[in-house]
Parts: sequence; C-alpha cells; structure tokens
Amino acid sequence: MADISIEGRKIVFIKPPSWLRDELIPTLVAQEFKVFYLDDHRMLGTVMHKYPGALIFVNKDKAPTGTTWDSVIDGFREIRETAGAIVKTVSMDGDRKGVVAVVQATVDKHGARGRRRFARTNCSENGDATLNIRRDRDFYNGVIIDISSAGFACHVPTLEDFLSLRMVIDDVQLTLANARVQAQATVAAVRNGNPKTYVMLFASKLSQANQQKIYSYIRRTSQRNFERSLKA
Repeated sequence: MADISIEGRKIVFIKPPSWLRDELIPTLVAQEFKVFYLDDHRMLGTVMHKYPGALIFVNKDKAPTGTTWDSVIDGFREIRETAGAIVKTVSMDGDRKGVVAVVQATVDKHGARGRRRFARTNCSENGDATLNIRRDRDFYNGVIIDISSAGFACHVPTLEDFLSLRMVIDDVQLTLANARVQAQATVAAVRNGNPKTYVMLFASKLSQANQQKIYSYIRRTSQRNFERSLKA
C-alpha cells in the first residue's frame, strides 16, 4: 500500500449528479486532489481493493434499486476494513453549497491530499499527449509520458544529443488531446534508457487559461485510466 501520508487518498464519487461532475470534481482536481467517479455501485469492492485507503462518497439520493446504501456498504465491510477505505454517504442532489462544504471538510479531515504538492496523471497509454520543441528554425516532436500542473515527463529521441540537465527551453508546445499549451520549461532530470526520459518543469507561471487546459486534460485522462484499471 502506498504511504497515504505522502501520496494522499484517491477520492471516488459513486453515482454523482451531473453538476458535481462538471463543477466540484474540476475544482478538486485544480486543488491537486486525485478524483474519480463511478456509476456502477457493484464496482465498489473493486475500487477498495485496487485503491487502498480510498475516500469514497456515495450519493444518498441514488440508492441502488431494491436495496439500500447501508446494505451495499455493509456487504463490503471486510474488504473495506482490510483496505482502509473510508465511505461516507452524502445527499448530493440537495443544497450544492452544503454538499461542497461537506466534501471539502471530509477530504481535509482525512488528509486526502497527502504531503505531495501536485497530482500527476499517466498519459502514456492514450497516445494523445505530445510536444514539439523549437530549436533554431526547426521543430522536434516528442511524446509526453505523464503530466501535472508543475511539469511533465517526456521522450524526445531526436534531441537526445542536445537536451541537458538544467537547460531552459524557451519554446515548448504541448498538445493535450485537442488543447494546445505554449510554455517555457527547464530540464529538471534526465533518466537513462532507450529512449531517455526527460523531466521538465514549467519555468514560468502558466496563464490561467493554460492551467485550465492542463487540469482539464488531467481530469479526463485520470478518469479514463481509473475506468481502465477497474477492468484489468
């Protein structure tokens, strides 16, 4: 099990209403929490097993047909205790401000962020995150492996003889699905391999628009990875 005090807890909403998906989840992602949602309550045990220590909110207003949330949650008591999961039932279709307050207080109480500052997502399996670096008059393409609001890891095979530790790159363009982000980045680490992996940090503060593009990509990609992991 990962150290929750460092890595924090995965936050999972079960059967959330559309407003929560569209408003609260993006807000939590921008606060650097790792947040997902799930509509199938039957996967609750799988979530607990795959993500020990998860903080799970179930929508009290959308109880499974023919049973109650208490019965469903009680049925997963053993795995819940073994995995250290925390399950809280919340009425999500009522006062939105009240829901937000309850969720925010709960994630803070249980240390859901941990000590890490940034939440990153792996994008290596999706093939929709790329970059190009401008050098003189030429552009060199690369592939982004993972990304956070602080920076990204990437492969740029055609520039391995050029890129070096602590180098500042003035013109980097990230393509994240259908969004583009222009940035300046510093090579913070180089990991040997074939190809080499470069860890780059954004060298200057991103505009709010570019931050939103990155958080939006992180949210959608993390959700896709979460759904894929439950089927594995």
